[in-house]
Amino acid sequence: MGVELDNDAWQYFNSVVEGSELLYFNEPVYESNMLGLSKKYIRSEVRVDLLTDELSKAMRVTKAKPNKPAEVESVRPRNDSKNGYCIRTGEQIPFDLTKPYTDKAFKSWSHYKNEDFAEKFCHFSGESSEGKTTMAKPIIGKHWKSAKKEFKL
Repeated sequence: MGVELDNDAWQYFNSVVEGSELLYFNEPVYESNMLGLSKKYIRSEVRVDLLTDELSKAMRVTKAKPNKPAEVESVRPRNDSKNGYCIRTGEQIPFDLTKPYTDKAFKSWSHYKNEDFAEKFCHFSGESSEGKTTMAKPIIGKHWKSAKKEFKL
């Protein structure tokens, strides 16, 4: 049973590799020393690079769509005092200082767990924070008193 499963897995992954397109290949370049008995690393040379153009196109598209605080404000009604905003995406979520992210954004954040990583939005107001919010401080300073009063922090 185990050997058969191993063979099936090997065949599956081998077919995936064989059917894949090589998108990037970086090869080390060595210098031979002592009549070829030893070699010294000099540099790496990119032999295949189909990713750089695609990534730069994606970055241009991302930069072409900046977050506009006015758009975020128009989507966020403040009628329910239990609502907060994801500090990464600006989406409305339950107010929780221990998890000021959507589930997807929290999974992304929890990969590195950097509590001082600059985020984009205020958890209390939903407005752009211009990088002044973090997991450790998810509320912009000018809203701290209001948040403290509203949520009895």
